[in-house]
Amino acid sequence: MSVNVPTGLLRVESLEQGPVDGLAPLSPAGPGWYRLRVHGRGRNILPDKASAEPVEDYLLVTWPAPHSEADIIRSSDRIDQALAHAPDMPKPQQPAPARSPEQEALRRRLLRG
Repeated sequence: MSVNVPTGLLRVESLEQGPVDGLAPLSPAGPGWYRLRVHGRGRNILPDKASAEPVEDYLLVTWPAPHSEADIIRSSDRIDQALAHAPDMPKPQQPAPARSPEQEALRRRLLRG
């Protein structure tokens, strides 16, 4: 997805404890538009339960790029279900145009990790 960083400082923050110390800013090029890609793992380990130890891992990747529409490559059934029943869920968008063979090859390579 695209993220506008007008102040030049995009960083990870905890909902309860504020900024996370020791992590580099996600906006190394300063103010402007960035693309943000989020990878999550372990989200189905303890659904709806609390844990004293973290069970989820995340990888956030950013790079400077002009604004463009969001693109969901893959999501879990749990997230899809929550989005489908969200009261303020936007109406579905028209299907994205077909990807070029080069774009599809890159997509497959990224999904493999």
